[in-house]
Amino acid sequence: MRLLFALLCFCSSVAPLQAVPELAQQRLDFQHARAALRSHDVSHFQQLYGALAHYPLQPYLSIWRARQQLDHDRLVGDVLARFGDVPEAWDLRRAWVIQLAKRHKWQQLDAQFRAHPYLAKQLPETDMLRRWHAGQRQQALAAFSIYWQQHRRISHYIRPLYHAWQQAGHPTLDERWARVNMLARARRWAQVAWLARPLPAAQRAGLMQWRTLQRYPQRLLQQWPKHLQPALAWMICDDVIRRLSWRDPAQAYEAFQQLLQRRAVTPTAAQRWQLQRGVALRAAKRHDAAAAAWLAALPEAYQTPETRAWRARLALLADDWAALQQVVHAMPAEEQQLSRWRYWLAMALQHQGAVAQCRQLLQSLAGGRGYYSFLAAETLGRKPRFSAQPLQMDAAQLQQLRQRAGIQRAHEWLMLGYRHKAAREWQAALTDADQRVWGAAAALAGEWQWHDQVIRALFHADQLDVLRARFPLAYGQQVAQSATESGLAREAVWSIIRQESAFNAQARSYVGARGLMQLMPKTARRLSHQLGMRSHHLDLYQPALNIRLGAHYLAHLEEQFGSLALAAAAYNAGPDRVRRWLSRSDYRAPAVWVETIPFRETRRYVQQVMAFMSVYQWRQGKPTSSLVMRLSGVRTVAWNRPTH
Repeated sequence: MRLLFALLCFCSSVAPLQAVPELAQQRLDFQHARAALRSHDVSHFQQLYGALAHYPLQPYLSIWRARQQLDHDRLVGDVLARFGDVPEAWDLRRAWVIQLAKRHKWQQLDAQFRAHPYLAKQLPETDMLRRWHAGQRQQALAAFSIYWQQHRRISHYIRPLYHAWQQAGHPTLDERWARVNMLARARRWAQVAWLARPLPAAQRAGLMQWRTLQRYPQRLLQQWPKHLQPALAWMICDDVIRRLSWRDPAQAYEAFQQLLQRRAVTPTAAQRWQLQRGVALRAAKRHDAAAAAWLAALPEAYQTPETRAWRARLALLADDWAALQQVVHAMPAEEQQLSRWRYWLAMALQHQGAVAQCRQLLQSLAGGRGYYSFLAAETLGRKPRFSAQPLQMDAAQLQQLRQRAGIQRAHEWLMLGYRHKAAREWQAALTDADQRVWGAAAALAGEWQWHDQVIRALFHADQLDVLRARFPLAYGQQVAQSATESGLAREAVWSIIRQESAFNAQARSYVGARGLMQLMPKTARRLSHQLGMRSHHLDLYQPALNIRLGAHYLAHLEEQFGSLALAAAAYNAGPDRVRRWLSRSDYRAPAVWVETIPFRETRRYVQQVMAFMSVYQWRQGKPTSSLVMRLSGVRTVAWNRPTH
């Protein structure tokens, strides 16, 4: 049976005698072959396999069949040799390598790792084992030391190497403390207790006090352990101060200063300033005015773009325009040139009466496109500029792209409805593409109505002015219906879709949000009940349902918070966080409030959605409404101030 399948793999490169079936029939046969393979119907599978010799996805059948026979090394090797460029072959190779290790095929295993270095990063345990058995024992032991210190789980698979490592005199005291530190920070105290058994009693007692301080970090000064080894003292200080800073940054900052004064800890300069910087940034993100001085006190070597940005934001919150101007002028040149700081420097100049300088800065911004450019244009009384351009594309390059096997496989997966597999093939085929090829890829993805890949391709092609393709009016009927039902403007719905999923209806985030508007299942169920829907199963990958529920949720948030900008912040970060942020700084100056959102992701999200709304108004042929009014909570209205 295996010999027959290997023969089929070989013969698939030879043109069949019968005529090639129609593509629709090939797609149907492919799916039937896949089902036959899953059900181990070998006879039916072989019959269908032969008929698919020229179908782009036939290599997948070979790969999946080989995956079922990982102990047949020659067959797997032949399939990988023929189809190694197919992304799913990478999964086959990985599974085969693990199987080789389990069967102690060390020579073959070593050859695979040498030929494919990426395997070492994906399979560190297997890499250490093959090094050990290839005679690279010191390298294997050194790699295992790092692995062990990072509190990785020691699986049964790698336990023989663990025993050899122990027999070689490990763990050393330093290695033991490194693992203790990682485990304690992860609050895995049962493992800490076991690992600390060889340590002196005083150090074990210190570890138990560390455990108590993790639960009650506010007691740090009162219950600071005595007679600690310096390394352990710093571990406790670093961990507990960080934990305390999440609750009360001011108390954390003061406690750290007192520990330094008492010489209870003796950190290196890097340890001290990195911890102090982290506490100061947490205070800044809670809008604590004292954080401005703490950030300013950091030595220049420990200043970062983030510390400088938060010094500027704290000046904004304090309405201290002179301090803002000073902070921006002290930034490195590349940071000063960011549109964010050019805009806020212009505002600082305006508040200090330097009108001509302010206007000059705003004019340099207003010709661009984006959140700050639109704000600058509005401040000058101008309409936003969109600078839309057609796609620049080489027809010959497009034709060459169509002939690539990976691109053809991507198209077939797309037609079969497997967007994830299609995207994997697409990205693999374009790994080394230059801007000309990406331009052709954007045109091809546009033909396929593959909007998210059009958007990405245009970014790689550096053709950001192709606005009609980058901001499609896709799912127009569903958007119009949901906007009417929810009371939202269509551009608000499209902007959220564009920001959340880039129009990928099958998008799924790492936390489980799904579909075009990235809804969590629990939220979607609650929304469906509010809308009187009876279905117990919600297919959030179905565009009409996802858009309806997402628009309803956004409208609910806008009604709750009184502003679409706040609603967008709540959509991204959650309503509870937005309420907490509003308790720290009110919304009287909306642009300042948005600029000082603690989460960088949410800040950018709100700014993008607000700017996208302007673009989507333009895409619909509507007059562009005031971005300032939109931030303030005024419903979208036409804004036609004269140009000066």
